[in-house]
Amino acid sequence: MKIISFFVILITFFIVPSISISQDKEYKIGVILGMTGPASYWSKYQKMGVELAKKDLLKQGIKVKLVYEDSNTSPLKAVSAYNKLMQIDRVDAVLGDVFSHITEPLIPMAKKYKKLLITPSSNMSACQKDNDYFFSTASQVNYSSVAYAKFLKDRPSLKKLALVYFDAPAWGTIIADGWRKEAKKLGVEIVSEFNSQKFDEDFKLVLSKILKEKPDVLFVAHEPKSFLKAAKQFKYKGKIVFANNILEVMDGSDQEKELLKGVYYVDTFLSQSFKDLFKKEYNEHPILEPDSSYDALKLLVANIDNPKIQNSKYTGINGNYDFNGTCAGNDSDWVLKQFTDTLEIITVN
Repeated sequence: MKIISFFVILITFFIVPSISISQDKEYKIGVILGMTGPASYWSKYQKMGVELAKKDLLKQGIKVKLVYEDSNTSPLKAVSAYNKLMQIDRVDAVLGDVFSHITEPLIPMAKKYKKLLITPSSNMSACQKDNDYFFSTASQVNYSSVAYAKFLKDRPSLKKLALVYFDAPAWGTIIADGWRKEAKKLGVEIVSEFNSQKFDEDFKLVLSKILKEKPDVLFVAHEPKSFLKAAKQFKYKGKIVFANNILEVMDGSDQEKELLKGVYYVDTFLSQSFKDLFKKEYNEHPILEPDSSYDALKLLVANIDNPKIQNSKYTGINGNYDFNGTCAGNDSDWVLKQFTDTLEIITVN
């Protein structure tokens, strides 16, 4: 589960194009989103980031037509949607889904059609050396382990750790691998581990088993609202450290927001300028990296006529992208944060 006067300057020059962009042409971009199915909640925010980038491009005189297709959060339907976009809509390029496993079947198709595919979600493990048409603006979750390690290092009294994660190869599984490595380095015992691919997991049952092991801290990369409700019902007094998807609780009821008090989470830096930009446009807090979607469209348009992203560097809304040797150029640092009793978000130094 990131967020600018320099304001006008930044909006105008966020991503430095590798070529000059034609201001006479309207670029037709396909956007595949899970607008229905489990990804629908998060896809809403991706679409908001994309539309914000489209609006800013228009201010620069660059016209973009977005053609949306619904993946229904299904890889098979994403493939059908991609074929439609290429064969019927004749799009110039495609922006992939916020869920990486929906986009990844499209990667070889991008090479086949020789059309750029950029996603705000995929991990560097999806890169293919012989494919010059696939790139990702996603922050790399494997780097998040540094912030989780900081949490444990600064709290040596915490000896027992339980892991709960969503079993997704490009997200929860990678995060959990980092948790295990850092726990082993620091001599912290993993007393319980749970994973699933269910979005609506019964965390009452899960926690009833986990808490028998008396963990000092819970590391969680799974559905946050139901998990926090279950933790409160069991009156869990230990520490809870979430992945960056915790911010979706801020979009919930006042009662759900109360559950966040004292909870830690790990996330990348989100520029205040993007937060302000997003808030001004939508009057909402940005959730699940709409900034990566914003940058994905900017990067796509900048390279649409001549894909030369590989071995290049770009400046995005939150910092720099370096595509030298990788299709996934976002190497943003991950930091430890916490919700205070007033629900202010602070960075834990």
